[in-house]
Amino acid sequence: MGYQTDQIIIEIEEQLFLMDTKKIGSSISYKALLELPRLLKRNYFDFSS
Repeated sequence: MGYQTDQIIIEIEEQLFLMDTKKIGSSISYKALLELPRLLKRNYFDFSS
């Protein structure tokens, strides 16, 4: 079983939060996911940084 690093999980969650998820099918690669356009430029609700 392979696990993803915390940084990759954060990037995926942020991208899914900032984009129109209706544009993704049932499967997508990591690279293709990060290349999709975002609705917002950044996550204004993430106060961790």
